[in-house]
Amino acid sequence: MKSTHDHPIRRQRPVLWLLLFLLLLAAVSAGLLVLRPAAHPMRHYLLTGQSVFAFEGGRTLWHHSLPTFKTSLPTMLLVEEHLYVAAGSIYALDKETGRQLWQRQIPLVTALFTQEQLATSLFWKEGHLYVETDAQRLLRLDPQTGTILWEYAEAEAEISPPAFSERGDVIYVVTRQQIGTSAYEVTALSVKKCLLLWQQRFVLPAHWDHVQAPIVQEELLLVPLGDVVMVLRTTDGHRLAT
Repeated sequence: MKSTHDHPIRRQRPVLWLLLFLLLLAAVSAGLLVLRPAAHPMRHYLLTGQSVFAFEGGRTLWHHSLPTFKTSLPTMLLVEEHLYVAAGSIYALDKETGRQLWQRQIPLVTALFTQEQLATSLFWKEGHLYVETDAQRLLRLDPQTGTILWEYAEAEAEISPPAFSERGDVIYVVTRQQIGTSAYEVTALSVKKCLLLWQQRFVLPAHWDHVQAPIVQEELLLVPLGDVVMVLRTTDGHRLAT
């Protein structure tokens, strides 16, 4: 005849589970045990030939062939849910599916002709998308539609990559004209409408390296100009040191 009484170990099982839980809780609190979520496979995006590929965990998630490809040095920019590609034209792709959201060609209109500018660089700051082209122009595009919001250039001048104020509401660029000497202009523009806030001009001995981007350091703007660095005040461009 079987006993109706529980086995002693069975009766103690709830107590054992409680003790084990308390031990685990103490270990976590003391930093002896670290609970980590399962690692998610890293996703990579690769641009090769005329196609963009998305890989995750060694498998291809999607690939998208660009309809036109007009540069030997294309660039990509991953921001939030979009992957932007500068390959002559600008493309916006959905990063999850590779679906093309929009394409934007950038025209260069002069009094004598109209041709296409080739996008070479992409920049992002505080929700704004910027493009620089082989025609030495800086443009701001609507990141959702690709609409050109404004365009900035100085005649016959090379342009630097942009720098931004901490809040992203002011953009700083350096342009250079070669006229026997190097004539630099340091310009501050409002991001919203490309309004000129201030501009400083410096003429220095000729220098042929690429124009470098200025550096924002709190209230100061450090501007490399050939062999010298100008220190300007960000609010009005006043020169503080050389």
